[in-house]
Amino acid sequence: NWLITYDYNEDKINLSGSATSAVPVPAAAWLFASGLLGLVGVARRRS
Repeated sequence: NWLITYDYNEDKINLSGSATSAVPVPAAAWLFASGLLGLVGVARRRS
């Protein structure tokens, strides 16, 4: 994974990049995503 940032200052654009480490996704994010997919599925069935 790479993190790329840029800084726009008047007429210059500075780019810098660095490697990032992987961060595990918390259980709350998985629960939120599955609930959101469930709501989309229910909405599709009703229409």
